[in-house]
Amino acid sequence: MSRLQHCQRAHRGAPQAFHQVVATLGGLTPQQAQLLITMGGAYLGKHRCKNQHATVKAGQVVQLFFRLPLVYEPVPFQEDWLLSRHKGYLTALKPSGLPTQGRRDADYHAFYELLKQHVGGYVGLHHRLDQDTSGLMIFTTAQSWNKDVGRLFSEHRLEKTYLAVAQGAWPNPTQTQLRVTAPILAQRTSQGTRQVVDPSGKAAVTEFTCLAQADGLLLLAAKPITGRTHQIRVHAAHLGIPLWGDAFYGEPRPDHSFLLHCAHLRWPKTGKMTAGDVSAPPSHPAWHNLPTPLRALALAWQPAPNATPLAKDPLC
Repeated sequence: MSRLQHCQRAHRGAPQAFHQVVATLGGLTPQQAQLLITMGGAYLGKHRCKNQHATVKAGQVVQLFFRLPLVYEPVPFQEDWLLSRHKGYLTALKPSGLPTQGRRDADYHAFYELLKQHVGGYVGLHHRLDQDTSGLMIFTTAQSWNKDVGRLFSEHRLEKTYLAVAQGAWPNPTQTQLRVTAPILAQRTSQGTRQVVDPSGKAAVTEFTCLAQADGLLLLAAKPITGRTHQIRVHAAHLGIPLWGDAFYGEPRPDHSFLLHCAHLRWPKTGKMTAGDVSAPPSHPAWHNLPTPLRALALAWQPAPNATPLAKDPLC
């Protein structure tokens, strides 16, 4: 990937069309300027602007973020990504490989943007999944529902269960469940921001269940009680069983990313939100290529009704 370029300038002179200002500021051809706007790398003021013919007035600031050559690869929305629609909210299935939100230089390929275009009208974002993580997400479709859906997250009312494939040996052969209580701290490195277990970090708790083992791989059910960045990946690595193919916290595998899928969401009645319970198995082809015991359990997995939480005493 080429270097990210950034240009910024307050417009001077007579009002001018946005695409013309973008072309002049970035030293781009008219076609490149229009493409950059379509990709989401052009900003008018503090916000992205995708109206090529918007009028830029004197004093307004235009910012550009782009990499040359510009690469535009549209992603068509798949109908099965929209799981269900309800009054005030919807549930959707994010595929692996797509970021939840876009980068500064492009947002056209982000799942949130694709969903907004498909649904039309207001769509509110309340949580995120990593680019290589797939699975269930909740979005609001009316601003008046934001407070109640936000409470599901801020008050830890939303129970999330992920399926993950890890590498190594389960650390406690005498029991299939472990509760990890280990603070997580963000550290800047040459490769970017990395999350690490550190006593000075933010409190983080994850419950793991080993569902199956085969050929040096583990199928895990993971419940993040808190919502720290990369929490499941960091805590799995902390246990000595990093996610299979997680190059950031474990060992990479050629041409494949890690397998982590949000398979179940459950929540109680909260304000206007009625109680909900939704599940969806992973569908990426990589899950179908797992060893038989792991594949069979992953594709047929269903949450236990009213599962009893693990003991609060930290085991790891």
